[in-house]
Amino acid sequence: MVDDAQNKQSMREAIDTLNQIISSNSTPKTIKKSVTDLIVDDPNQQSYPTWPSFLDHILIGESFFEAFNSNGVIRSVNIDEWIGGWEVYESTISDHRPILLHLPFN
Repeated sequence: MVDDAQNKQSMREAIDTLNQIISSNSTPKTIKKSVTDLIVDDPNQQSYPTWPSFLDHILIGESFFEAFNSNGVIRSVNIDEWIGGWEVYESTISDHRPILLHLPFN
């Protein structure tokens, strides 16, 4: 459950909705799984590595489960490793890494 102070969240309406879903123990079909849960505890996949923490999450609906489970990929894109380190990345691009979701469709 997300319990950050209301004035610290730009996504307050979405967070409140998700908190209601979590509290009611009933998950609607359209929101089923946070695929980022699979990488959130991996220190090499932290989206905000200087904290360290995981800021960005991707939720998928039930209709995408089969594609994700068959050969889907979820990971942080560690661009800092390609451009000279975290300091270069943070000062020129962002203070957190993007998250990649690949869903194969045939």
